[in-house]
Amino acid sequence: MSFIASSKKDLLSTEKRIFGYDVIRFIAIFYVFWGHGAILIPNELKEIYSWGTFLPLEGVSIFFVLSGFLIGNILLRTIQKTNFNLKELSNFWFRRWYRTLPNYYVVLFILLLTGAKSENFDLRFLIFTQSFSGDHPDFFNPTWSLAVEEWFYTLFPLILFLSLLGIRKLKTSLFLSISIFILVPLALRFFNHFNPDFLEISSTPRKITIFRFDSMMFGILAAYIYSKHKEFWIEKAKFFTIAGIASLVVIIFVKKYSNLYQTEIFENVFVYYFESIPIFFFLPFFSSLKSIKFKKLEKFIVVMSKLSYSIYLVHGSLVLWFILRNLESNNTFIEIRFEFQRVILFILYIVLSIIFSLFLYVFLEKPIMNYRDKITKHY
Repeated sequence: MSFIASSKKDLLSTEKRIFGYDVIRFIAIFYVFWGHGAILIPNELKEIYSWGTFLPLEGVSIFFVLSGFLIGNILLRTIQKTNFNLKELSNFWFRRWYRTLPNYYVVLFILLLTGAKSENFDLRFLIFTQSFSGDHPDFFNPTWSLAVEEWFYTLFPLILFLSLLGIRKLKTSLFLSISIFILVPLALRFFNHFNPDFLEISSTPRKITIFRFDSMMFGILAAYIYSKHKEFWIEKAKFFTIAGIASLVVIIFVKKYSNLYQTEIFENVFVYYFESIPIFFFLPFFSSLKSIKFKKLEKFIVVMSKLSYSIYLVHGSLVLWFILRNLESNNTFIEIRFEFQRVILFILYIVLSIIFSLFLYVFLEKPIMNYRDKITKHY
C-alpha cells in the first residue's frame, strides 16, 4: 500500500475511537474556527453569521474540559496499573510532548520564516511562558490556550505525584491537587480584580496561564467520577444530559435578561465556570456515544477531530492573520467587488486551513505518534 493510500485509510478510519470524544473535539474546533472567521464577514451579515455558534459555548473551554477528562483518565489508569514512580511520570510527560510539541515548533518556525508578525516573537514562546502571568504578545495568538494546557499537564501530574509520595492515598492526594488547582487560580483572579496593577495586564484575565488552570479541573473531576463510579456515570447519563441542557438554557436566559455578564467581577473571576459546566454535564453522554447512523457525517467528524490540533495551530496566525491579510492588500484583489472579496477570503480560510492541517497531520503528527507508541507505554 502506498504512503498516500495508507494515510487516507488512517485518516478515514473510525476504529479504536470513542466517537463521542470526536464530536466534542469537532464542536470545539468549529467554535474556535468559526469565531475567528467572523473578521471576514461584513458587518451587516455578522448577526446571521453568529447563529453558527448560537449555543453559549466557548471553543477553548470545551477543549480544556475534554483535555482534563482524557488526561485525568490516563493518569488514574497509570496510577492504578503501576507504582506511578518517576519513570511513569516521565512516560506520561513524554507521550504528551510527542503529541503537541513537534507540530507547535514546526508552525512556530514557519511563522518566523515568513515574518508573520515575527517582530513580536520572544524566547518565551519556546517554553510556553509567553502569557504565563501577563498579556499574550501579538504573535501566534491562539497558543495562549496551548500554554495553559502544557503547563497544566506539567504541573498537575507533578503535584499529584508529590502528594502521593507524602500521603500515599489516591483520594486524598487527588483532592489536595484538585483543590490547589481550583483555589489558587480563583484567588489570583480575585486579587487581580481588586488590585488591577497586580500583573499590569491590559486585557481580561482570560488568556493568562496561571488564571486558567481551574478550567481543566472540571475534566479531572469528571475523570475521577468515571474511573471510580462508572456505573453511576452510565446510569445517570440522561440526568447529566438534561442538566447540561438546563445549564445552557440558564446561561442563555442570564445573558439575555441579566447584566451579570457585563459586571467586571463576573467577567474577570467567574465566567470561566459558566463556560465549563455544560461540557462537564455532557461528558457522560458523549463518552458512551460510539457511532451514528449517518456514516459519511461520522467519518467527516472523525477526520476533523483528527485534524483539530493542526487546524488550531494554522488557521489563525498563518492563514487568517498572515496569508489572507496579505492577499487583502494585493492591488489586483482590491479591485474585486467587496462582497466577492469576502466570499473568496472565507473559502480560502477554510480550504487553506484544511490543506495545511492535512500536511501537518499526514507528514508530521501521525508518523511521530506512531513512533511515540513504539517507544513509550500507553495505559
